[in-house]
Amino acid sequence: MSQKINFFNLLKTYPVFNSSGCGGSGFDFFFEPENNILDIFVTKTVTLDQKIATNQKKCVILENNLFINRIGLINPGILNFSKELNLFNRKYPSKKLIVSLFFNSVEEVAPMFEILENFDFVIGYELNLSCPNTNEIIIEDKKKILKEILFAVKKQTKKLLFPKISIFSKNFFSNIRKIDQLKFDGVVITNTAPATCYLWENNRLTQINGGLSGDFIKPILIKKILQVREKHNIPIFSCGGVKNFKDVLEYLVAGANYVQIGTNNFKDPAIVSKIVKEINNFFEKNNFSSILDFLEQTKITKE
Repeated sequence: MSQKINFFNLLKTYPVFNSSGCGGSGFDFFFEPENNILDIFVTKTVTLDQKIATNQKKCVILENNLFINRIGLINPGILNFSKELNLFNRKYPSKKLIVSLFFNSVEEVAPMFEILENFDFVIGYELNLSCPNTNEIIIEDKKKILKEILFAVKKQTKKLLFPKISIFSKNFFSNIRKIDQLKFDGVVITNTAPATCYLWENNRLTQINGGLSGDFIKPILIKKILQVREKHNIPIFSCGGVKNFKDVLEYLVAGANYVQIGTNNFKDPAIVSKIVKEINNFFEKNNFSSILDFLEQTKITKE
């Protein structure tokens, strides 16, 4: 991985942190005393211009721990966001940020980096190429635009860069190959799944579109990570269906380097801290000295 920064140092002992989108553009509830394990925070995705809410129902909770996110790319725009960054740094001077970015076109790349590169505590960028719950184009499905944006971004910064792609894209494996060839610092897998459901209200049906998340994603994502690991050594940030410490450890066993927690932050903003404590307790009870020790000693039985 790039030596620009050591993520394991920033993430203390365990490579677990939040995913983009689950904290809004605000930061406070992630840094409350009971949840202050986080040294690094991934922001809500930011765009060049402000995006306002168009959906009355921003989130829909379904059965079986499924969740449809309709927030999309709601954000204050890069200029207003930069003001929030100044406030963040004054309040939390020891914390670092990865800023999640979305571009409609390659022309939007330079103006956004011109602003963001002025903040030293912004250590890197997530490139949201796969947001499904928006009226914007899905960049990862447009090969020409994707290539242009990836090349343009690499020219703008020496900081860490992590494209975020979806396992539900038809171009998933070719996009992994492209990202690896261009020597990005890592890849975030996965975004939510494009989905539609119907809500019953007074015997009337309302169609709801958005990004589906929940427990169902984890087995699919583990399979994809195993497949990626057969051909690529690029660092992987896994994201999907994490609700406890076992989910984190299973992703690491499959080949992920880092684990992000998304949807369950809405239910419990302290979940990252709780999971780190669960890992600590598990390691102490089973005499594991570290994650590396756990991975080396864990034997997988295949059926």
